[in-house]
Amino acid sequence: MNKIKLLISLTILIQLSNTVIANNYEYSINLMWINNKVNQDNAWVYPAWNKRPDILFQVNLVKWIENNPKAAINFWFDSVFVNKAQIENTQAIFDFLNETYKRPQNNKISLKDIRDLKIIKKNAELFSSPTIPAYFKIDILKFITSLQTLKDCQIEKKCAFVFADLSVTPIEEEKLFDKETLDNLKDYGLIMKAGGKVNNMENSFHILGTEKPTMLKAIREAIINVNLSRMNYILEGNKLSPNTDEESHTIQLRTSYPQIIYESIPTAFMYFEHLENKARLSINNELLDNNNDNTEKFGPHNAAFPSNYSFKNDWGSVSLSDIYIPTKWVDVPEPSNDYN
Repeated sequence: MNKIKLLISLTILIQLSNTVIANNYEYSINLMWINNKVNQDNAWVYPAWNKRPDILFQVNLVKWIENNPKAAINFWFDSVFVNKAQIENTQAIFDFLNETYKRPQNNKISLKDIRDLKIIKKNAELFSSPTIPAYFKIDILKFITSLQTLKDCQIEKKCAFVFADLSVTPIEEEKLFDKETLDNLKDYGLIMKAGGKVNNMENSFHILGTEKPTMLKAIREAIINVNLSRMNYILEGNKLSPNTDEESHTIQLRTSYPQIIYESIPTAFMYFEHLENKARLSINNELLDNNNDNTEKFGPHNAAFPSNYSFKNDWGSVSLSDIYIPTKWVDVPEPSNDYN
């Protein structure tokens, strides 16, 4: 009998070790749909909603609402590529859901326009240009909206920004903030989705917290600022690979550059380790100064991170492809025809 009681006690302890302490976090769930052109035939800001009247439920919004009653839920869009009626129709749906689920003022389901963000206003031409790949805009917006939202977090609080592609299966609060996730947020500040070709991670999901200001700095300089500089450089009529002919440059814009944000994530983690004084990062034989903005060091006029770098920790040199990135397993079913 005592053995059974001990086994039950151990089972409870194991379960408790993986339960949520999310009450310590003020967090938001963030979804996004960015059109690359205006389609006057659409009824809402997300085109697939037109194909079936219940598609809103199929894109998982309601499940996110039900699974996360304490979280604000933001749906990001670009008002330049939708019309007034589409915004009003979508807002009417959100108003209905807020009333149905009795969402309090600070946890409402909200439409968020990227054009209201200061950094987007500063780079308005870039985000409106058909030259810049749509997936580049979407991927960089995942991090821009993260940083901009967390800027409003009060100093005495811990805040987290949860981003999920519309295809990600909604996760309840307890699993979003299990013990492993909380430990990784405390140690690294950023968690990506498990799986993928680059460093075993994907960018269809992430959680970014405020506990590591060094990670916020790393994202700002090594992902956002350097890649905005790269695309603005292209808009000025330049090429990131100077010796590339026009046809190859066009192909790169269509195939390679849409992946440039995804491929910049390991750079941010490398820079983070340097800022945390856990390793030493030198570029072109120059050790990065933690007190400076190092955006220029990351190759804003080049197609990739500079090859002439040195990254060393206490165990020796580490390559970019071997940088550790904390991840979390989330379910992403194959998209249905409604997403085509």
